[in-house]
Amino acid sequence: MSRLLLCLFLQGALGLNLYDKTDVALVTKTVSDGVNDIVKEQQDKIEHLKNYSFAEFRKQFTRGYEPGQPEFIKRHRIFKKNLQYLIQHNEGPTKTYIMGINKFLDYSEEEFQKLLGYKKVKSIGSASFLEGAIPQWNDTIKAVALPTGHDWRPKLTRSQHWFQDQGACGSCWATAAVACLQGHLEIKHGISDLLSTQSLVSCTPNLHHCGGTGGCQGATAELAFEYIANNGIPADSKWPYMSFTGSNGKCTPSLAKMTHAKIEHHVVLPENKGEPLLQAIYQEGPVVVSVDASTWNFYSGGVFSGCDKNAIINHAVVAEGFGEQAGHKYYLIKNSWGADWGEKGYIRLMRFDNDEEHCGIDNKPEEGTACEGGPKFVRVCGMCGVLYDSTYPRGATFVSKAQGGTFDEELVKKGIPMQEAKSKMMEMLTKPLRR
Repeated sequence: MSRLLLCLFLQGALGLNLYDKTDVALVTKTVSDGVNDIVKEQQDKIEHLKNYSFAEFRKQFTRGYEPGQPEFIKRHRIFKKNLQYLIQHNEGPTKTYIMGINKFLDYSEEEFQKLLGYKKVKSIGSASFLEGAIPQWNDTIKAVALPTGHDWRPKLTRSQHWFQDQGACGSCWATAAVACLQGHLEIKHGISDLLSTQSLVSCTPNLHHCGGTGGCQGATAELAFEYIANNGIPADSKWPYMSFTGSNGKCTPSLAKMTHAKIEHHVVLPENKGEPLLQAIYQEGPVVVSVDASTWNFYSGGVFSGCDKNAIINHAVVAEGFGEQAGHKYYLIKNSWGADWGEKGYIRLMRFDNDEEHCGIDNKPEEGTACEGGPKFVRVCGMCGVLYDSTYPRGATFVSKAQGGTFDEELVKKGIPMQEAKSKMMEMLTKPLRR
């Protein structure tokens, strides 16, 4: 089964959602054809876009190029083209999602595409070298009746606010695996800690060069989970992320041995099947999924339906729930581009009842295959190919004491009353963490 995943050079904290400044709430409006999530007073926002100037953009996103410079002229031209695209999208026929201003407004399409990369592969013989080590999903969970919607965020009081900034490192395979594991720890133990993405980037072996050559040059979420099962993972406080510049860093044995959390194994779900993914999300917890994020750059809210059936898979993200609004079913996806992108760091991705309803081909093997003997094309299903490759950890546990659980105790030791200490702890836990 093909299932190995790579994501090259995805930057965190990528977008500033203009609409978030006014904390506008999404409301549901049903039109005659039964589709559409829209934003309250959408016409006012369209007018704002029409009046939004390049000078405002440069100030808002701290652009250093000055009028008259070749870079200024180039970026101004791109800005106007992208702004017109946003206006046309939002004031055109009513859609299930809206787009907003963010950091990418002066990026060309080619520049944005270069930030995305994916190499999901089959090794020689169309079988992964991990094949025998991974339990089948139906050996670990049994199908149950599913509710209309499920959202893990109420139990992810702490971890839902953490967004790792990858910088110039192609480490989304590690970032997604860590975010998923942090969620599983909080679901199981009621508390979580930041785990060391850096340890995975620096130490995860990739002997078969699947998904790249390792570290910032690419690996897979499956490889990350396998490494954690065999070696554990330190806390971020012991080994913080340092690969912003694109350097893998050095695998330091003394740091790698400071194990803070571990898993028993990981599970890979059947390719291009929706039911196992829903069952895993509902019964087990967050799941790492692969997607084509090429058209996500300006997403601002609603149920995203902007991917063609043919999708070039290029990003690893975490599915934390599913639901339905105004007749549109969706997966709740946590992205790694910051809490000020999309719907407070999340995107709702359209979900179909029939797995075959939205299937196509990933037909760029020269961009998407790294191992020898890989296929010339692969079939991908679901909006943005979300059903193609899914994996999650099992048996998540702390090896050392969860550091975040003693915060209130430390405050009490400093003479702060317990009730006040609890309040301060909750304030800390619910404050978005930007790294």
